[in-house]
Parts: sequence; structure tokens; C-alpha cells
Amino acid sequence: AGYTIIPVYPKEETILGEKVYRSLHDIPFPVDMVNIFRKADALVAIAEECVKRGDIKVFWAQKGIVNNEAAEQAKSAGMRVVQNHCTMVEHRSLNS
Repeated sequence: AGYTIIPVYPKEETILGEKVYRSLHDIPFPVDMVNIFRKADALVAIAEECVKRGDIKVFWAQKGIVNNEAAEQAKSAGMRVVQNHCTMVEHRSLNS
């Protein structure tokens, strides 16, 4: 759909043909949205990392993932927050 997906994962070198970064901090260019596929208890640390970066516009937790503390932290830093929704499903519904 014209988006570049930058994977963050500690165990691979490339995913979907893209270089994998070990953390958000390691990505050397602006990031618009963080799309999170982690357990809910990991979201606070991810929100903290997003706030430190300062360039994240959207903090998105996938279907089944909710952490209101992390959501409030991201909102307070000016990010749009989505929880418990699948980006693929939402993108399809917007473009159908």
C-alpha cells in the first residue's frame, strides 16, 4: 500500500527484505507509526522509547493488546493512540 515497514526485532538481520533494527532507538531516520505486536506488559517500555524518540505520531497496539498506562503516556506526548485493532483490517476498511 506504499508504506515502508521497518522491523524491530532482536534475532533477525532482515525481514520482508528490510534491514532489522534491534530497537526503535537504533533507527536512524524518522518513524511515523509504531505498530506493536507484543504482550501488553511490554507496552509501557515501548511507549517510553517512543516518547524519547520524539518523532512518533501514532502508537498502535494490535488486536488483543491493551495497556492504558502506556496509552496515556503516548497520548500525553502528543501521539495518536490505537489499541486492540488490526492495522491490516482497518486499512482495508478505509480503502474499500
